[in-house]
Amino acid sequence: MTTKKKQKASRKQKKLLGKFGLYLGIAAIGLGIWYLGDSGIVTIPTSPEAISQGEVLYNQYCAACHGQKGIGEDPLKVGSTVARNMLAPALNDDAHAWHHTDETLMNVILNGSSQPGSRMIAWKTALSKEDAGMVVAYIKSLWSPRTLACQGRKHMTC
Repeated sequence: MTTKKKQKASRKQKKLLGKFGLYLGIAAIGLGIWYLGDSGIVTIPTSPEAISQGEVLYNQYCAACHGQKGIGEDPLKVGSTVARNMLAPALNDDAHAWHHTDETLMNVILNGSSQPGSRMIAWKTALSKEDAGMVVAYIKSLWSPRTLACQGRKHMTC
């Protein structure tokens, strides 16, 4: 093979590797967006109107399992048909909902729980992202100021 042919083949390989790297990068970004959501950042509304609408949605979609005001599922109501570790948890200060980020809470509301045996279904066909954000706003309105300050990863240091 002549030197010119070798140089031409080398340029083709570099061009192919460059395209492969570009496509790989685009795929990685797409995977990150899919994993994190549209932006990876969730803004939860804080207005009294949004919290009030969140309470209406919570009562319609969540209270049957998680209880009024987020007190959690009553084991006496479900009897022995549900394992204790599969009861719908309290969403107020009594359990650990506040250990999760807003993004995680919204993801569970919209996509259901990934925990095997969980009864938490996906609500994305009934609730929009905005609706889920208002539900999270209502849930957070049940928390104390300390709990709000310690939400998410910060709970490890509070």
